[in-house]
Amino acid sequence: MTDPRTDPIAAATAIQRRAARPDRSVALRASAGSGKTKVLVDRFLRLCIEDGPGRVHPRSILAVTFTRKAAVEIEERLLGRARRLAVADEATLDAELADLFADRADPRPTPDERTAAANLLERILEDVSGLNVGTIHSFCQLILGRFAAEAGLDPHFTVLENPDELLDEALERLEAEIAADPDLARAAAGVAANPLGLRKALRGLVAEQMRLGRWVRGHAAPDAAWTAALPALLGDIRAFLFPDLAAEREPTTAAFLPGLAAALTDFAGPGGDAVAADMGPDGLAVVKEHNLVKLRDGAAAAAAGIERVAADPLADEGAVNAAVAAARAVFLTAEGRTRQFTAIRRDPAAKERFNVLVAEQALDVLARLHRLAYIELYRRNRDLLRLVLRLFDIAGELKRRDRVVDFQDLEDMACRLMGDAGRVGALLHRLDDSISHILLDEFQDTNFNQWDMLRPFVDEFLAGDPERPARTLFFVGDVKQSIYGFRGAEPDIFTGACRLLAERGQTTASLPTNFRSVGAVVGGVGLLFNRPPLADALPAPEREHVRQAWARPETPGPVHVLAPFVAATGEDDDGEPAAGAPDDDRSGDQLAARTAALLVRSLKEDPAAVTWDGFGAGRVERRLRWDDFLVLTRARTEISLYEHAFRAEGIPFVPPGRGMLAASREVQDVIALLRWLLWPEDDAALATVLRSPLLRLAETDLQRALAARDLFRAGDAPGRFRTPRGLWSALRDRAADPAFAPAVERLGSWRRHAGREAVHDLLRRIFREADALARYAAAGGEQARYNLLRLTDVALGPEVVGTPTVQRLVEVLEAAAGRGGQDEGALPRAGGDGRVRFLTIHGAKGLEAPVVLLVDADRPSGRESSRARLHPDSPDTPLLFGVTSAYRQGFVLPEAVRWPTDPLQDVATAARQRADAEDANLLYVALTRARDRLYVLGGANRRADNAGSPLRTMAEAAAAGACGDHVSTADPAGVTRPPAPTAASTATPGAGPSAAAAVRAWDPPTSRERLRLVTPSGLAPADEDDDTRLSAGTTGRDDELDPTERGERVHLLLQLAAEQGALPPGDTPHHAEARGVWDDPALAHLLRPGDAGGRGLCEVPVLARLEAGDDERPETRLTGVIDRLVVGPAGVDIVDYKTNRFGGDAEVKGNLVRHYTPQLRCYRDAVARLYPDRPVRTWLLFTEPGLAPADRLVEVVP
Repeated sequence: MTDPRTDPIAAATAIQRRAARPDRSVALRASAGSGKTKVLVDRFLRLCIEDGPGRVHPRSILAVTFTRKAAVEIEERLLGRARRLAVADEATLDAELADLFADRADPRPTPDERTAAANLLERILEDVSGLNVGTIHSFCQLILGRFAAEAGLDPHFTVLENPDELLDEALERLEAEIAADPDLARAAAGVAANPLGLRKALRGLVAEQMRLGRWVRGHAAPDAAWTAALPALLGDIRAFLFPDLAAEREPTTAAFLPGLAAALTDFAGPGGDAVAADMGPDGLAVVKEHNLVKLRDGAAAAAAGIERVAADPLADEGAVNAAVAAARAVFLTAEGRTRQFTAIRRDPAAKERFNVLVAEQALDVLARLHRLAYIELYRRNRDLLRLVLRLFDIAGELKRRDRVVDFQDLEDMACRLMGDAGRVGALLHRLDDSISHILLDEFQDTNFNQWDMLRPFVDEFLAGDPERPARTLFFVGDVKQSIYGFRGAEPDIFTGACRLLAERGQTTASLPTNFRSVGAVVGGVGLLFNRPPLADALPAPEREHVRQAWARPETPGPVHVLAPFVAATGEDDDGEPAAGAPDDDRSGDQLAARTAALLVRSLKEDPAAVTWDGFGAGRVERRLRWDDFLVLTRARTEISLYEHAFRAEGIPFVPPGRGMLAASREVQDVIALLRWLLWPEDDAALATVLRSPLLRLAETDLQRALAARDLFRAGDAPGRFRTPRGLWSALRDRAADPAFAPAVERLGSWRRHAGREAVHDLLRRIFREADALARYAAAGGEQARYNLLRLTDVALGPEVVGTPTVQRLVEVLEAAAGRGGQDEGALPRAGGDGRVRFLTIHGAKGLEAPVVLLVDADRPSGRESSRARLHPDSPDTPLLFGVTSAYRQGFVLPEAVRWPTDPLQDVATAARQRADAEDANLLYVALTRARDRLYVLGGANRRADNAGSPLRTMAEAAAAGACGDHVSTADPAGVTRPPAPTAASTATPGAGPSAAAAVRAWDPPTSRERLRLVTPSGLAPADEDDDTRLSAGTTGRDDELDPTERGERVHLLLQLAAEQGALPPGDTPHHAEARGVWDDPALAHLLRPGDAGGRGLCEVPVLARLEAGDDERPETRLTGVIDRLVVGPAGVDIVDYKTNRFGGDAEVKGNLVRHYTPQLRCYRDAVARLYPDRPVRTWLLFTEPGLAPADRLVEVVP
């Protein structure tokens, strides 16, 4: 007899048997491959077979899981075990039951137990529909089916499997209301710029219906409209974002102005003094004291502007926003980074210290500016909630009209029923006769609604009833496999349920042994998840549970973590093509996809690559088949790339559901044919069919047919054209032409049968008459033939067979193609050697394979969710949408400055931690699908783009500690990579000629440069040093927009004013800046020269020859644009607008004038050739607000 203390199989078996005991409730933690389904089935059998008052009919056991795939597996395993018991002879039956009851003092079965076991299959088959093994939603249906009246539901309701069509109708109705309701129209304009953007935003919120519903139910009656809760929801958001405001008060920018003005005044006074004191006189001399003076003056001016606006009761929103923007521009760039407050380069340490001190003293200002940004966030959420709540109300009306409910309605209604304290006792009493034991599988995927629905049963069962046999609970789950957070899964519910059962004196246990995978896979995964950085993503208890013992003795090989595949045309660290890069334009992803295909083929063809069916002494060794390979992707978008590589290698595979099947080229050809059969005027569809392998019309013949449509046939009246004919009409006119006759005959035949035959029969006719299977096999390989055969399976599927029309099949296929990899509907398995399976990790949950390849692993995790849970620990937490990285991170400060604590950032940090944990769970699920061999690979075009990808974190974890023989980061045999780019500098001087050097490359002769273009903006004084150049180039960067964008806007406004005679209306800071220039009477002779008999031109292009060319030198030409050219009787003026800021500083102003002098000299020389009889003057016109007249317009004398 084996010792459970030393034998992993014995240890696991002992725990499994204890967990299957029918007399106790159990919470079981079960890592991947640890035999949890066996325990669940064993427990089910013992509840039905074992002697005692607890023996029940199979109908009295409720087995609930969270996916249909898992429910089917449980039911198949249960029926298989019952079938074995039913057909077993007496000795075999006794042995089976003795093993089942091995934890008893006397495991031998009694006569009653033998009878119960032999009859179990018959009892199950009496009414298969009475076997309560299903998903959580089927349990909801069970409850609502019995208590429809109590739930306020039509007893004849049906479940809407695919709510997309109903949602589309609801969106159309909402758009109609938006057109008629000004309030909704304003909300829509605040959410998106166009209807498509609005639909996308609302669909994103529809996915949050469960969480939104719980939030709403906390503020509104169960039967109330969703929109009734809007004021309360907005109050929750205001209380979180603006705790200092009264709860009922709408946040406005004006309310925050006094505090911002005070903070600015404080910086201009004591704050600036503190910076000066810390820097000391010597430090200020280094960083130039005028920089601090300018900052303090800017803060004081911004404070004065804010106080002025705050005191003006007539100030509009534009004026308020302009005042805030001016304050922001003092400290921040357009990207939300603190400015470089000094431009010196000679002493980087002093510069950094000065920037840090300024940022520290400005923290109060920055925090208040950041809080002001929350106003826009609040307004967007107000608009989103107003629209989505109304959308839910409209969808509810449509469901009541059609007497349907969707899966979310099932949860909500069942949750409300079981959560009604005045009614739940009666409901439980009425359900007691039918449910005596509950088995909950995959419990880590439970959401709050589902737990609220199940909790009354849990409490009732744990409380016990002395007048009836004990009722038990069985929870099994694994926090590490919780990957459905986007559906509301809360793994902490499982942790809490385990704690609840332990507190009630029930059994809690963990399964320690992996029966699925070989030691290399089990050990490799355990080691990787206990090394940083992967170890940081899991809580300590879960890291410990990753380490499993293994039961299988075979050792095919280690976990292979391949280095990322980088584009063969490589780039250096600056993004430039690497020297010596090979001539290969394949991306890193394409290289990884081809490597995956070659790796699969090499393993399939290797006689030594085997797997084993069965376990223990009865296992059977065999060669690998195609269906032993499982290719997993994290993102659906990458599947097609790998499918293409496998198809190119002739490897048969199963597309990951109908979505990718419908997107394949051959199926798209058939969809085009079906669309044309529905509407013969669809020329694009018909042209697709004619060129496809279905008909193979030559390109020249197709062009002849297209030309025969007479698109430009002249009409009866001059200049008019006749209505062109369709392509089908043009083809029929040429039916006698041998080139067109076969196509016309087949198309006509298919049209005649389209309305008379079921669509699956029509498909068979098309495939037979066009010899489509053979033709596509020749054109696209055997995979194309397989995909067409699977198309007939879709035509016979439940969504089509009820209405087997061409229209219905087209709708199903186009919807599936639109969803792409999101539609992972099951497709039939192939016979023989099978086919390689492609699945997303989510789609592969619960599956396993001898060989698993996790591809696209060098992609970083997906984008962070823009949804924030304001009270993360509350089941009914308020939500905030549109929380972008700018809100989550705050402004970017120098590294030495710590951003003050912000509640929204705390919430975002918690959300990021949850997302990191789920990413780690997703990786764990992927890796633990492998039985014998595991390969992780991926491609990247740029190495810097993929930091933090699963592949690189695994490689980092492998490098962080000794992984022994379990993990290998070397390429396995058969993997080849393109040659790495070789820099020319790596050649060894004096080395002998290489093979490459022996190849004489032809260098084509090059012609000499004939023309050289000079742009004035690229000229600068020859003696200009770095600090002067930096000062001239950066003094304009103190606005909320990028300096270039601000300059373009001000230039454009001045151009429009000069051309139209008036400044365009507007209240932006750029309008204010342009207005200050336009309204200055001292500049009227330049901006309005017509009053003095002159003529003004804007944006004047200049092209002039500076130097003629000869045999030695190229011709030099000037090309540029003059902002403003004024031609008057007495002279010509060239005006260059400048939006640089210098605040009246004479030194900076002098630097700017010197910097731009060479440019203006070029323009003057060019214009002087056109007007030799008039003096030409050049001017810099600075647009900075508040400048003195002498600083506004500066003449430049070249």
